Amino acid sequence: MESNKEKYYEATIKWSDNGNIEDGKILKIGDIGEDDDDIFFYLESEEELKSFKNIGHHEWTIIEVTEFIKQYNK
Repeated sequence: MESNKEKYYEATIKWSDNGNIEDGKILKIGDIGEDDDDIFFYLESEEELKSFKNIGHHEWTIIEVTEFIKQYNK
């Protein structure tokens, strides 16, 4: 995937097994990079992102999500 197609999101998630809610989880649509240690989960598309909003389809559910641009100093 081209780097200009990468998108980053900050999400609040809820774990399915225990109901715990966690803020500030970083999701990325795009390739895994060397400097991506802070990424919680990689996605292949916006459709996959939407699937994580469906309760019971995954180990965790997105409660709230905001798209943002992350710039790396290279």
